[in-house]
Amino acid sequence: MRDTRGLRVVLSILIVVTLTLIVLDLRGTGSGITTSLRQVVATAFSPVQVGVAGVTSSTRNWFESIGELQGASTRADALQVENDRLESLVIVSGEDRRRAQELDELLLQSRYLERQIVPARVIAIGPTQRFSWSISLDAGTRDGVSADQSVVTGKGLVGRTIRVSPWSAEVLLLTDPTSSIGARITGSGEIGFVKGTGLSDELEFDLLDPFAPMKVGDRVLTWGSDEGKPFLAGIPVGEVVRVSGTPGQLTRRATVRPFANLSSIDLVGVVIDTPRSTPRQPL
Repeated sequence: MRDTRGLRVVLSILIVVTLTLIVLDLRGTGSGITTSLRQVVATAFSPVQVGVAGVTSSTRNWFESIGELQGASTRADALQVENDRLESLVIVSGEDRRRAQELDELLLQSRYLERQIVPARVIAIGPTQRFSWSISLDAGTRDGVSADQSVVTGKGLVGRTIRVSPWSAEVLLLTDPTSSIGARITGSGEIGFVKGTGLSDELEFDLLDPFAPMKVGDRVLTWGSDEGKPFLAGIPVGEVVRVSGTPGQLTRRATVRPFANLSSIDLVGVVIDTPRSTPRQPL
């Protein structure tokens, strides 16, 4: 506190002396003494001026640094926004590619079955009334969908429609324990029934003929229903992954893995009825 007070006294004296010299100069009464005093005062104030200049320069540099930091922060924010936008585009484009592939597979399935297919999105998954495995679709009678129609993906059978409203439909999945589908083994043509187990990746297949051959790797297709309802003939169901029992036993059962991935089901197709317009020609 004493040093500060002493500095103030010295500065006050120097300021008074400076003002006196300025007045003398203006009156034209400057002399050698005045010149000497002016030099002394200039010498005394020189460190103060240098200090003030240094503070001014530092302050200017500080404000310039703040401006540069603000500019860098703004550019970083803009880059982050652009990075987020590009990441979103990557995610969306990947999803678009997946859906396009599923549509292509449905188109191939339509050509294979020689039937029209109405594409639909799964909008709900869960039990309905007495069924434990079912889904809801965003297509209904206005789209040509009716009850007891086959529902497929590009890879294979999903189930059948059980209830339909103008803009939606409920589908019983082939994995539901109440589901039973007539099917046959490709190649041998041996028939049996595929039943749901309540598991998304496992079905049971019982052969009608206990002596018929069956092995791991056999593929199973639907044999079809009367007038194609609820199941068309030839829809891929799944692949045999395990066989229990030997030929001749009373029961021959196989475990079948469905071709359709029911745990990630999204886009499906409802097979539309197209009755024959011309009779079949005899052989």
